[in-house]
Amino acid sequence: MARLAFRPGLHDVNGVRMWFDAPVSGGSGGEYHMALGTYEELELRYVVNRLPVGGGFVDVGAHFGYFSLAAAAGVGASGTVIAVEPTPSSADALRRNVQ
Repeated sequence: MARLAFRPGLHDVNGVRMWFDAPVSGGSGGEYHMALGTYEELELRYVVNRLPVGGGFVDVGAHFGYFSLAAAAGVGASGTVIAVEPTPSSADALRRNVQ
């Protein structure tokens, strides 16, 4: 169902705007659920609800920034988020979403 609802482009997800390209063929399809805000819902809510304004968050394997961007909204301008992504195509998408 998520694959049918997905459209590449800019999405409002969990209170932040993120860009999603179409997932590569044969992928797990996590991007479909990220774009809909249904990817690891409980985990994301758990993390974000425990981040204080001005706090910090480290995301190793940040992919497109799904957790990082939500964490940045939670810690606010006085907080710090470090997002690390080693895969070049995902790092490019992460940089686009941070901008």
